[in-house]
Amino acid sequence: MMRIVVSPYHLSTREIPAMASLLLADECITLLPMGRGGKSAARDIAEQSESYRELVRSWGWADELWRAGVIRGEIDGESAVSDVQRAAAAIADDPALVDLRGLMHDRLFEDDRAYLNALAYDIMKSGPDPGISLPVAAGLDAFAARHGAVSARSHWKSVAQTAESELISDRVSFVIPALVQADASRLIKTRDVLGNALNQLRTAIDECAAALTPSRVDDLKVAAMDYGIAFERSMTIISKDCKSDDVRMITGDIAMTLCTLPHDAVMRSSVRAMQAMSGGGRSRRNDPALALTSGGPVSALYFKTLGGGR
Repeated sequence: MMRIVVSPYHLSTREIPAMASLLLADECITLLPMGRGGKSAARDIAEQSESYRELVRSWGWADELWRAGVIRGEIDGESAVSDVQRAAAAIADDPALVDLRGLMHDRLFEDDRAYLNALAYDIMKSGPDPGISLPVAAGLDAFAARHGAVSARSHWKSVAQTAESELISDRVSFVIPALVQADASRLIKTRDVLGNALNQLRTAIDECAAALTPSRVDDLKVAAMDYGIAFERSMTIISKDCKSDDVRMITGDIAMTLCTLPHDAVMRSSVRAMQAMSGGGRSRRNDPALALTSGGPVSALYFKTLGGGR
C-alpha cells in the first residue's frame, strides 16, 4: 500500500500536493485536529471554538474521500498528534534548536483546547504561523518515516524550503498529468478509471522510496509514462458530465521529485533560514543530527504544477 502523508494546510486549501496525492496514493494520511483527549475532547472543543468548526466545515468538500478511505487520520490506529507534540517539545529542549524558540508559543502544545483552537485558526487563515506549522510539519515527517509513508511537499520557494532542498539526496524526477482541480466524486472516478496504471505507478514509487537503484528508476519512468498514456486515453470517460460538478475540473502536468531527506530536515532547514534572516549567513553550526529528534530518513515527494491548467 502506497501512503502519502499530506499536511492539513494543503488539504484545506486544496493545493497541488493534496490534489495530486489524493489521485496518486492508495491512502492519504493527514493530521486530524485532535489532542490527547481524542475525538470526545475534540467534540467538546468544537462546541466552543468557531475556528475549529470552520476548519471542519472547510473539509466538507472531501467527505466522500473520507468515507471511501482515501483520506485517513490514522495508520494502524495511530495518529500523528503525538509526533507533533514531540516536535514542539524538541524545539523547547534541544540546544541545537535554540534559534527557533522565539517562534514558538509557550506551552501551547501541552493544552488541547489552546492547541486545537490555534491549529484550526492557523490552517484557515492565509500565511501559516511557524510556531504552529513548524512542529506540525516536523511531526508529520516523523510519522511518515515511522510508517514507511511518503511525505508530500510543495516545490521549494521560501528561504526555509530552499534550505531544505539542499538536504535532498537520492532524487528522481518525473512528470505526470493529473487533476489540478476537481471535486471529490471526480477524483474517485478518476482513481477507478485509472486503477491499473495507478497501481503500477504506486508500486514503482514505493520501490524507489525504499531504494533508488537504476533499475527501479527505469521502472518508475516507464510506469509514469504508461500512466500518462492511460490518463490521456481515458480523458473522455474521466471528464464525462463534468460540467455539472460542484468544482470545475482542471487538468495539468505535475512535476514530481521523489527523494530522501534526513529525519530532521524540517528543523535543520528552519534553523538555517533563521540564521540567514538574522544576518548569520549560511552558518552550519547546527547541521549535525539534532539530539532529540532522532529517527530514520524521510521519503518525500515534491509537487509543482507546470504551466496553466486545461
